[in-house]
Amino acid sequence: MSTNVYISAIKLPDDAWQKHQTVWDACNDAGVEIPQETSDYFNGEPPGLVGVVIGLGSIMYPKGDCVREFSDEYTRGVEVDVTMLPSNTRFIRVTWG
Repeated sequence: MSTNVYISAIKLPDDAWQKHQTVWDACNDAGVEIPQETSDYFNGEPPGLVGVVIGLGSIMYPKGDCVREFSDEYTRGVEVDVTMLPSNTRFIRVTWG
């Protein structure tokens, strides 16, 4: 059985994040559907306190130019080109499962 490793960039909250957070909270409080634009902004997940999570790819399926597969004689993984991360990125999140 293999495990896939996923890489995400986490951007700090900014003005756009705050506006979408306000819309999300207002819709939840009113019991109405979240607008698609706001849902897409947060990748369909409730806004996190950390900021916006942007999927960069995985070991099996690298996505975009900033993540590429890496392997040598002893190991396999991905490399992240930090110069190509989305602006205002604060953290890189690595998850597996």
